[in-house]
Amino acid sequence: MEIIAKIIDSLAWPVVVIWLGYLFRGEIRILFGRISQLTYKDLQLNLKKNLK
Repeated sequence: MEIIAKIIDSLAWPVVVIWLGYLFRGEIRILFGRISQLTYKDLQLNLKKNLK
């Protein structure tokens, strides 16, 4: 029983992230279409158009 609880605990966050990505797939696709530059360290994100 403890093994099942550990498996559920380790899979909870990835499942939630995938589920939210599925729910907002249209908005995410539009956002990725507007990205002109993305930098990871210090998180810089430049967009082609302004967001409303």
